[in-house]
Amino acid sequence: MQLRIAEPSDATKIFALASRVFGNKQFLYTIYQAPQSVRYLEKLIAAGDASHRFVLLERDLELVGYYEALIGDGTDFLSYIAIDPSAAGQGFGKLLLQDFETTGRISGCQQLSLDVFQSNTRAVAWYRTSCFREESITYLARIALRNVARNNGVQLRINKEEIDRALADERDWGFGKVTWECDGGGGCLGFIGGQHFKLLDFNGIPLAQAVNIIAASLSNRRDVLIVSSPEPINLAREIISSESVLRMVKPLA
Repeated sequence: MQLRIAEPSDATKIFALASRVFGNKQFLYTIYQAPQSVRYLEKLIAAGDASHRFVLLERDLELVGYYEALIGDGTDFLSYIAIDPSAAGQGFGKLLLQDFETTGRISGCQQLSLDVFQSNTRAVAWYRTSCFREESITYLARIALRNVARNNGVQLRINKEEIDRALADERDWGFGKVTWECDGGGGCLGFIGGQHFKLLDFNGIPLAQAVNIIAASLSNRRDVLIVSSPEPINLAREIISSESVLRMVKPLA
């Protein structure tokens, strides 16, 4: 077995493994929903940022698993960790998690942190055995934008140059983003894979109002709007799917 830092040429096989493990569930709520996302992954790896690392676990030069982690504000955050299903149950995940913790300690981090779907009870239990504990919960939902009546009275303001730039980024990397404004509020909206929007940020107005404004203004542009909230999501709209995400932490004493 060998642990090593990823190189840009590894992006394709990392993305393929991640898609097999996360594609049917976790990726539905993220930016990784288009084939072009592999180029964004390659770009991240090529940047060579020591605080944002991709670590591979190989056996006989074959990828068995990997993790992606990001260090910031004294925390080592585990973005993704995946083991090839054919190699599950052999202790490889533990090797990756140990390397993640060791690197966090060496880097002077005060804690480890990660997000995990609450419905993934096996993973939650596994993290608990490694002394991770729940800190908070976030709620996710995928909201249908089909058959939403357009409201010409809604004033959603987005700079056209920003839209053009976001669409170009989406074509190149699988996603782009724009800032938007409305009476009383504003935020940031992601464009994903040519089919989805994601509400990345909003301020000044409640979530329900932000969703209503985006749906009424842009319903003919995309099929799905992805939203997140620290409170349970109760909207008078069709929710295609929903999940709750646990933030788990482990102090490094």
